[in-house]
This record gives sequence, C-alpha cells and structure tokens, in this order.
Amino acid sequence: MLEIILDKHVIFVLMGILTVIGIVSKLIANVTLKQLVRAAGNMNKSTHPLMRLVRAKFEHACMISDTVENVRVFVDKYLYEYKVVGMKLHSWRRMEKATAGLCLILGAAGALLEYAVNGMGDMVIKTGAAGAGLAILIYLVHLTTDEEYRMEAVQNYMVDYLENVCLHRYEKAYQKEIKVMAPETPVSEFGVVPDWEEGDGEDIFAIENEPETPRQKAAKVVKAAREEEIYAKKGILAEPGQKEADRCLSCSTVCENCVDVCPNRANISIHVPGMDKRQVIHVDYMCNECGNCKSFCPYKSAPYLDKFTLFASEEDMADSRNEGFTVLDRGKASCKVRYLGEEFAWEKGKDAKLPLGLMRLIETVCRDYTYLLYK
Repeated sequence: MLEIILDKHVIFVLMGILTVIGIVSKLIANVTLKQLVRAAGNMNKSTHPLMRLVRAKFEHACMISDTVENVRVFVDKYLYEYKVVGMKLHSWRRMEKATAGLCLILGAAGALLEYAVNGMGDMVIKTGAAGAGLAILIYLVHLTTDEEYRMEAVQNYMVDYLENVCLHRYEKAYQKEIKVMAPETPVSEFGVVPDWEEGDGEDIFAIENEPETPRQKAAKVVKAAREEEIYAKKGILAEPGQKEADRCLSCSTVCENCVDVCPNRANISIHVPGMDKRQVIHVDYMCNECGNCKSFCPYKSAPYLDKFTLFASEEDMADSRNEGFTVLDRGKASCKVRYLGEEFAWEKGKDAKLPLGLMRLIETVCRDYTYLLYK
C-alpha cells in the first residue's frame, strides 16, 4: 500500500491540488474585495447586493430606534456574514493558510514515508522541498493581494457613508417631517423621543399615565400622520399611468408585509404601550410554514422563523427553535420564555433576563390580545 502511494506520486498530486485550491481561494477573495471596495466607495448609488442590504437594514434600524449606536459593529456583522459562491468571505480568506499548512504537513509526511520505505535518498529531499516550496508559493500569492488593506477600506467607506451621510440625511428628513406635520410646536423642542427607562419594581405600563412632553406630543403627531398615509395605500392597486413613486408603500417606515401576505394570519401586528412602532409577533399554532412571509420580506428575513413567537403550549415550544414564549397563567402574566437560546420562567413584576421591550410585548399579549392564547 505504501509502495503504491509512493509509486503513483499521490503525495505530490495532493500537494498540487491543495496549492491550486489555495491560489484560487486567494483570487476569489481578492476579486471580491476589489468589487466591495469599488461598491463601498460609491455606496449611495451602488447596486451591489451587500451594499443594498446594508443600506436597507440601516434605514430600518434608524426607523425603529432612531439611531445605530455602534455603526462599525453593524457593518462588521454583515461583512462577516457575506457569502461568495456559498461560502463566507472570511472562510475564503482563511483557506490559503489552511492549504499552505497542509502542504507543509504532506511534504513532511511524504518525506518520512519515503525514508521509511526506500531509505535516505533524493526523493526524501524532493518531497520535503516540494511541500515547503508550494507552501511558500501560496504565501507569496497572499502577499500580492493586500487583503487587510482592502478589507479596512471597505469598512471605512461603509462606516463613513452610514455615519456621515445616511444618518444625517435621516435626521434632517425627520426634522422636516416634524416641521410639516406639527408646525404649532416650536422646532427647538423637537428631538428623538427617549427610550423609557426601566424602574425597579415599577409597573412598566405606568408610563401611559405620565404627562407627555412637547417633543413626545410632536413625535406622536408625526408618527400618526405618516402611518395613516402609509396604511391608506395598502391593498389599493395602482391605476395605469400612475407615477411609479406613488405606489411605494414605505416599507422602511411601516413594514408589515409578513402580516398582509400570511394566508393563516399567523403574523400579527400589535400595539405595545411605550414602543414607537407596532410590533409583529408570530403565532406558531396558526402557521403551516408556507413561506409567503419569507418570499415577500424586503429585508431578506424569514418572519415565521425570526419573529418572537407565541406558542400554544410547552410541547409546541419544544418542537421549535424559534425564540418566543408560551403563556402558563394569563392572569399573572406567567410564561415560559426562550431568549438567546436559553429557556426560563418569567412572571410580570419579577426580575428577568429579558429586555424591557420583550417584557412589554409579553404583558400586552396577556392583557390585550387574549384571543391569541390557545388556552
């Protein structure tokens, strides 16, 4: 068997294949990064799929929470998840290191095998040298690509556009809407409505009874007027000859496509007190996983898998991987919750590992949407 491996030069063939894989991976990573640098440098007009996705996700995040706290982390997340030919770009970039290392290992193993079978000779040196030489060749190809510089350029271009152009444009548009929709309130009082802070032992719905500040009133006027305009368009077919822009449903402001297209009404839009926008929850026992919501989602999401889910029972929850909750006692708002892969019991008024928004959502379902509860 060992003689056959040596006679057929199997070691050399394997090293050659690994070298080709390493060089091809470098070329793919290099070409991809060149395209990304070019697209990120003109991110405003770029039609590159990643740039379009990041722009849409960023605008959606700004609509929900008014800003993105750490733009670089936001960008790094999508760069890490970006795939080329079915593999993450990060994997293509690391492949040359793996192939170079394997060439060294195969060269050393082949040299030892040759020595064990035929004794010390020219083939021992040739095999070891071939492994080392091919590994060096892959490394030299790596040096010509300068990937770290290109990756840093992509990150800087994207962060610069999102922070210094996109975010400022959104803030200006928001201020302009406030001036148009609520001119009776002084402009100096406007601003982003602050998130509600969670108090120790407080009822999280008590904020509804507190007096509203002028900026909160102004924000409500803008929000109500904008949402009324958007909801009025839903379900209306455009007449021939109508301007294309008039057909826009403003998904970046109110996106409930998953609610509209679900044939079983398994995605429900609910109003959660204290939250700026209506929230969509997925109702597990109504879903037959037809995939409509995934097909029509403008953000490349799968709401029937990604949305916080209401389960009919603990058994149904165990059969799913979705994050969500099942109500054990609606009167006490006592639930079993799965969040960030961890399952635990939660009850209203008690400390929990849940963010305030999810606690509000669960309490709202138990209090105002009891018709969704299976038992």
